[in-house]
Amino acid sequence: MPDAAVATPAVQGGVVATFRVYLALTKPNIIWLLLITTVPAMVVANGGWPSTWLVVATLVGGSLAAGGANALNQFAESDIDALMKRTRNRPLPSGAVTPRNAAIFGVLLGVAAAVWMVVLVNILAAALAIGALAFYAIVYTLYLKRSTVQNIVIGGAAGAAPPLIGWAAVTGTVEIASLLLFLVVFYWTPAHFWALSLFTSDDYAAAGVPMLPVVRGVDETKRQILLYSFLLVAVTIIFGAAVSTLQEDRKNAVLNFFNGVNDASMVVINWVMVLAPYAVFALISAIVATFGLDLLRSLITYALVVVVGLALHVAVTYSLAARFLAGLNPLAFYRSILKAPLIAFSTSSSNATLPVTMETAEDEVGVSKEVSSFVLPLGATINMDGTALYQAVAVMFIAQIYGIPLGFGAQLTVVLTATLASIGAAGVPSAGIITLIIVLQSVGLGDQVEVGIALILGVDRILDMLRTSVNVTGDITAAAVIAKSEGETLAPAVSVGGPT
Repeated sequence: MPDAAVATPAVQGGVVATFRVYLALTKPNIIWLLLITTVPAMVVANGGWPSTWLVVATLVGGSLAAGGANALNQFAESDIDALMKRTRNRPLPSGAVTPRNAAIFGVLLGVAAAVWMVVLVNILAAALAIGALAFYAIVYTLYLKRSTVQNIVIGGAAGAAPPLIGWAAVTGTVEIASLLLFLVVFYWTPAHFWALSLFTSDDYAAAGVPMLPVVRGVDETKRQILLYSFLLVAVTIIFGAAVSTLQEDRKNAVLNFFNGVNDASMVVINWVMVLAPYAVFALISAIVATFGLDLLRSLITYALVVVVGLALHVAVTYSLAARFLAGLNPLAFYRSILKAPLIAFSTSSSNATLPVTMETAEDEVGVSKEVSSFVLPLGATINMDGTALYQAVAVMFIAQIYGIPLGFGAQLTVVLTATLASIGAAGVPSAGIITLIIVLQSVGLGDQVEVGIALILGVDRILDMLRTSVNVTGDITAAAVIAKSEGETLAPAVSVGGPT
């Protein structure tokens, strides 16, 4: 349950103003994240959607407990909050509420949560919720945060409790599967929080809080982020394997739920992308007004370099792999799979294209379902060659715009970091922009992140479409290579010696 900032200006008087102050004490931006991890656990535990009333009752009780924990956290940390720029406008440092009232409010929410959960859910769920509250408000806030660099690792147990609470609400027990869900959130928390703390390390240093970037430095923080990311992937795979062993109806219920969440997320992303051209126009207008028309010529050159690089990657790397590792005629292969890259081009999403990618690999290339169902979903997640290439060029472009030289060592760092960062990029539109921040940070361009990304956003949409097509082409090529290595016979129409 990391204590992210909820900046609230000091306000005085009025019912609405008072409500806003006390709402800010609960850190609502954190609460909704906790609720998101509660519902999937309830669905998995029930083998489908549980009673809607039970879901509502659990979420309300969880919100009360989390709100109480956050209010007590702000009460205990008011001295720290007053020293940090991002938190000094919270209710207590700003004087909008007295410490006494904040403490009473937090205790009352905790008591309300306990009563609500015992009466309307069950005793185990109530005990877990209040236990998480106590752990966060007392153990993490009063001791861990101020005394150890492992504060967020150990303290993250409180934020990982919602899956246990949701599972207990449905079953009245805590089982192995619920512990795996707990571990997914537990291992996600340090990587997520340390990435944010890289941007706020000066605040933590000023307040004397021993966060990892302050005590061990940026490089060690990045290594720890990578370590916990690998642990997160491992635990997630174990959970997926556990789901695969469920009875068919329970397994399908779980898969349908997560597919529905993914589909809803894609809808939201598409809404954002509809507005993106207008936002990009505003950004480019401001940048061109600042830097002049020469910037447009630089952007065109940057875009052409990315396009040529992507084309060479397909024409050389993928063609050689298809010819010599899979025994395919590259031209016939590309013609047969054209549908998948075109869909990828239109959606800018490897995940959205995945059903078509699998169908194309099986029907047109002759890859077996066993291979395609393993290689292609994995490829849509971690095979981001086009994204890695684009990020390397983008970093070099931004560095040149600012006149910052990058030597051979820095360029090698860019290549390695871009490759690793692209693996972590989600298969959704413009996800590479997010991981580009990591690559910029790796070569000391952190201060240029905001303006640098704004510079390239104007042409990113078309480049995103192209690199997604390249990523999907690479996925199918890899599937064909794996299928061939397993002794499978690929479709004659795309094999060497077949029609051209």
